[in-house]
Amino acid sequence: MAEPVALSYSAQQVRSGDSDRFLTALFAPADRREHLFALYAFNLEVARIPELIHEPMMGQIRLQWWRERLDEIFAGAPRGGAETPQALAQAIAAVGLPHESFETILTARERDLDPTPPADIGEFQAYAQATAGELNVLAARLLGAADDATLAAARNIGTAWAMIGHLRALAFNAGMGRMTLPRAIMGPATAADVLKGRVGEALRATAQAVGAEAGALLSVARALRRDIDKRALPALLLAPLGDLHLRKLRSRHFNPLGPDLEIAQPRKQAALFFSALRGRY
Repeated sequence: MAEPVALSYSAQQVRSGDSDRFLTALFAPADRREHLFALYAFNLEVARIPELIHEPMMGQIRLQWWRERLDEIFAGAPRGGAETPQALAQAIAAVGLPHESFETILTARERDLDPTPPADIGEFQAYAQATAGELNVLAARLLGAADDATLAAARNIGTAWAMIGHLRALAFNAGMGRMTLPRAIMGPATAADVLKGRVGEALRATAQAVGAEAGALLSVARALRRDIDKRALPALLLAPLGDLHLRKLRSRHFNPLGPDLEIAQPRKQAALFFSALRGRY
């Protein structure tokens, strides 16, 4: 009986902290899979900063640490030590990922340190695009894509995924005192209001608006399917997972705090398998 393959440090981090992206990365060629894990591990580290700090200044220090590591990587002199930067340096070198994309992500992540919710859905979507949208463009590049259509599809899918993710993480963020949904629809609701169930129809209206915008972005991405580079498919497989979550949200009348909103792992795996088998997203 064959011994199970040991997972790298990056793969372990992604499997435990971002299982959906972990599943999509498994469909990548073996020589690119580890690079995706390194990229997603980087994303995990910067996304988790608000969970680990008590003051915004500490978060800024952590983001600056990453800026310095990236400066070293792009200068061709990565410093030893932490495993995630080392693995990311190899991923960046593999295809020549652009420095500015990482700076876009880090700048957008500064928004996570501000407790003020986004003013409207446009600001909310811009943040989603600059974080998960830009990350998904990098993933598509790692897989060999460089054309405008594929990168646009990847950006729209990543943006939609982030918007859906903020609905899924609503209770978690509220527990940390954070409101990340647009206040133009939510109104003056606070994190405490969310935790105590005092948001009612405003929350449903917000979830419906966010879900509609995310669904529209997925449709725009799919309209490009005849022009995309098929090598980027693993980066685009977040789309069928997004469909699953949007359908579940609709079936629960757009209540993102309702019970049984998570999708069972076997169902996710099946959706990904059949999408990859057909070369569709």
